[in-house]
Amino acid sequence: MLNIRTLRVALRSSLLALCVPAIGCTQPPAQLTVDINDVHQTMAGWEVTARTWEFDKVNDRFDGAAAAQRDALAAMLVNEAGIDRLRLEIKSGIENPVDYWVLFVAGKIGYREYKAHFYEKINDNADPQVLNPAGVQFSDLDWRVENVVLPVKKQLEARGRRLWLNFAYGDFRWTELRGSLSHARNPAEYAELVVAAFSHLRTKYGLVPDSLEMIVEPDNTNEWNGVVIGRAIVAVSDRLEAAGFPGVKIIAPSTAKARRALSYFEEIKSVPGAAERMTTLAYHRYEGEPDTLDLNEIRDAAHASRMQTAMSEYVDGDITDLLADLNDADATVWQSYGIAARLPWDEATRPGTLISARGPAGVRPVLSVTPATRAMALIFNTVDQGSRRIGVRSNNQDFAGTGFVTPRGKLVVVGHAQAALPVAISGLRAGRYQLTVVGTDGRVGKRPMLVPATGEVKLKVATGATFSFMEE
Repeated sequence: MLNIRTLRVALRSSLLALCVPAIGCTQPPAQLTVDINDVHQTMAGWEVTARTWEFDKVNDRFDGAAAAQRDALAAMLVNEAGIDRLRLEIKSGIENPVDYWVLFVAGKIGYREYKAHFYEKINDNADPQVLNPAGVQFSDLDWRVENVVLPVKKQLEARGRRLWLNFAYGDFRWTELRGSLSHARNPAEYAELVVAAFSHLRTKYGLVPDSLEMIVEPDNTNEWNGVVIGRAIVAVSDRLEAAGFPGVKIIAPSTAKARRALSYFEEIKSVPGAAERMTTLAYHRYEGEPDTLDLNEIRDAAHASRMQTAMSEYVDGDITDLLADLNDADATVWQSYGIAARLPWDEATRPGTLISARGPAGVRPVLSVTPATRAMALIFNTVDQGSRRIGVRSNNQDFAGTGFVTPRGKLVVVGHAQAALPVAISGLRAGRYQLTVVGTDGRVGKRPMLVPATGEVKLKVATGATFSFMEE
């Protein structure tokens, strides 16, 4: 049996401490109520885009240093950040007779010139049913598979987790060179390109993506409205099925502004058969963060069409955004953005990447998980694909929480405080738990804890602290 006095001493820290009834608390505790019978969405993974620091924009060059540390990056991404899902993205300009990635890696062109060709689409031939292999360049895709996807897949399998591979297409309007082909106006050409990429991945690496994210941020493109997306959904779904890729999950519309996903979805539904082929209604969080009403409306629109929801990118995302998307939008997928950024020793952590790689150019950087990632990883690391979110309610606007039951039946409850306050948690199952707390500086503390038969515990939480209870 655990010594209660020892536990109390061990749990006293600047991050989190037991609120001892004999001493009393300075204010009424916030109430966090867990309802294990209130079951919500089934989780489909914690995602990041397969991107490190290969684009050295400042020095206008390719930086291949991440490849030398790919195994260490993958281990940290899986075992510390808790990621189990990758977005493997192609740019529309890979349909082009010139392989600009090879020129970029070889130092024959810089980043700025390479970027100019990102979305320069030149048709492989005039027949969308017959691919000219010389007209599509997969070297960029291959680099990401070999230096990110395969190492992450290996780490996940060693941990007993499964990689969800989400294939995505991008066609932003940011570059002047657009080429002579429009995938938006030619859904058969879009389908040809996607199926060619799927076939390449299967043939060369034995990989078959689990899902297809139709278009990343269509509201930041020139031509991809909801009707266009709907037509592409029908064309690519049929083509994938015919090519031996059945059951690929279709994700759309992934708009930059969350609320805009609703109007795009209405347009998608106007195309016969399009909405029926979708599985996930996705949104991003840019151009003004969505409020609770926005998230509820996205959730309700998806549920009405028997779909899941996903928050599939937000560079500035943190634990508060994660909790809101889980609780208010029933998000089954959540993504920050990239894997790692290279930084000087004295530069502040950048948003949008889970890992910092610090050190001067030419020196092997030191890798570390960012403080914001540490907080979110309390969920990512313990909540596997297939977990079910359960009801967790707070009566205090400065305190939010969520909870899950994992496929192995373990209860996980996570809370985050925006102000220092005592917290009373009720509804936990009696038994042994692992209590983990992360402070604003990313420091992690772990302690065993007994939950009594009443299912209630009291804690005192510091400003910005995040904690989790994981049933043993």
